[in-house]
Amino acid sequence: MSEETLSGQPPPVAYPIMIWKLFLNCRPWNAASWASLVILGWATTLREFTLPEFFMNFVVLGFFSVLLNGFSFAVNNIFDVEEDRLAGKTSNLVAAEEVSVKGAIAFSSIIGIISAAFFAYTCGLEGALLSLACLILGLLYSAPPFRLKEKPLLDVVSHGFFLGSLLVLLGAYFRGGSPNNMTYAYALAFFFISCIFQLQNMLGDYVFDSDAGVKTSIVRLGSLEKGR
Repeated sequence: MSEETLSGQPPPVAYPIMIWKLFLNCRPWNAASWASLVILGWATTLREFTLPEFFMNFVVLGFFSVLLNGFSFAVNNIFDVEEDRLAGKTSNLVAAEEVSVKGAIAFSSIIGIISAAFFAYTCGLEGALLSLACLILGLLYSAPPFRLKEKPLLDVVSHGFFLGSLLVLLGAYFRGGSPNNMTYAYALAFFFISCIFQLQNMLGDYVFDSDAGVKTSIVRLGSLEKGR
């Protein structure tokens, strides 16, 4: 019998598997869907390009945009353990105890730093500020003591910014670009689309959030209705 079994501790997981699970905890498919907004912002500034150049920039920008958004999803998983367990969400590997909280914090910090450095390098000062704004809002959205997801209206508005308009604007500054009227129109449109999407998510999670004591705007509205 192994020492790990005798001690009651699980055997160590191979590093490649552990890193892969930490990456999956960032919910890359969700992160990729919102990363498309960065690509869209960049596309609004394109004038002339070759297909190989476009493809290369598309892949590179998309990858680092996934890392940027993955930070917010990983942080959300870290602080939403109870409600995600109640909901049986398999995308939260912290709740499923497949990755540790410490590991998730370390990994999310690393990809946050890497993505911010990339956007600072390729998008200049504007890219640095916008990517930092996304990271900070993503952190404040989930982490106490601020935990914007439990603040009425702010839970919706903050989502509209860090998973909406700010991503479109960020993409516009890629490799010397700058926002134009089309960029601003898309940024405004996706602010509202992101807010609506967030409301839809909160409606779907209403029962689990309510049972876990998570006071989202929808849960608060439901409480007011019950009190009438």
